Amino acid sequence: MEAHSTPETVRPDDRTNRLQRFADWGQNVDERGREEGPGAQPFYYGKGVAERTNVVRGAIEYVRENWQNFEMLMEGLRVLLKKRLGDPLPPGDTEDFHRLLSSSKVWIDRRGEGSTDDESDYSAIRLYASSFGHREIFKIVNSVLRADTKVSQQEGELNTVVFLVELVNVDLFNYVSLVPHANNYQGVVFRALAASTEQLQSFKELAARPISERYWAVPLSLISASRNQEMVVSYAKEEVRVQPNSHLFLWRIHAVELEAELLQLYREQYPSSVVSTICAVPIQGLSQFPDEDEVVLRGPFFQLIRMQEEIIDGVGRVHVIDSVMLTVNRDHPSTMELGQTEGNRARDLMGCLVGIGRARACKKLAEDWGMFDDARVYEQLIEEGNERLKGIL
Repeated sequence: MEAHSTPETVRPDDRTNRLQRFADWGQNVDERGREEGPGAQPFYYGKGVAERTNVVRGAIEYVRENWQNFEMLMEGLRVLLKKRLGDPLPPGDTEDFHRLLSSSKVWIDRRGEGSTDDESDYSAIRLYASSFGHREIFKIVNSVLRADTKVSQQEGELNTVVFLVELVNVDLFNYVSLVPHANNYQGVVFRALAASTEQLQSFKELAARPISERYWAVPLSLISASRNQEMVVSYAKEEVRVQPNSHLFLWRIHAVELEAELLQLYREQYPSSVVSTICAVPIQGLSQFPDEDEVVLRGPFFQLIRMQEEIIDGVGRVHVIDSVMLTVNRDHPSTMELGQTEGNRARDLMGCLVGIGRARACKKLAEDWGMFDDARVYEQLIEEGNERLKGIL
């Protein structure tokens, strides 16, 4: 059953700050598009994605191994947030903040008889969707996930923010399990920003790389996108107007499912491993701002298909990138129950299947757009994935 939020009244002068969630490059980025702080960066690409994923995986395993010590993990979160936010809290609607810190999250398929947790709580998602949560809480999450590994580990912050993301995972999993229209979302969503010349150049350099290296991510991060292109472009257009030498940059994200035949291969091998689609979830029904038509992207990995300039009515010339992401996700306690050896094999199998599925989706779009040389490269990647799959199976 879906529980709708009461829309929050937003003053006109607050709307610009509110829409920043669909345009942020990274929190506190400097003039070169890099986030301030030791070793921080707005995204990882190429081999850096795998390296960062391995680091984050260790924190995920720590959180899940200690889930029975839920109050200890929650207390660590309270300590971190107090340290970062100060006392008293910054101004804003903090109802969901306090509700989250006193909650007890349970995966819906792990609830026992007589469970007392509130299945319609969703306080973690609601907090993320709120202005206060995105501005004050989840900027901490994204800054730590982008930070230098040694810094975040020394402070113990990586484990703590991964715990907070796991609370979001539980909410997203429960939500898609109970609300049919939120499950298995597929479609095109948008982000737009006023990009500096340096930021624009970084994507041009990425687009010029070999296709096998044109992917990027911030593992486990949370990204806001909207199904409303006009809204995000209008915001970015205004930002360009007030920021000299900036460029209107539209990011068009194609969210696709893992094809049924590929998913079935995984389920046949690991029937106890739960798979969901929490990497892309429409949260309009949980947001106080339903008109934003938000889709939250959780830990997405993007493949860049093309970058070009387009003419958009009423706006003019716009720099546009098209990227593909898959919505399939294995984040669930059942992954830990496979054990290390089978768990590693299951992860390799899913990674291989996702690679094949992503290449298939990219090939189709490349063919639709007349990019036949690129389509042939994607076909080669599919063939290489199929060979790898034979070795895993």
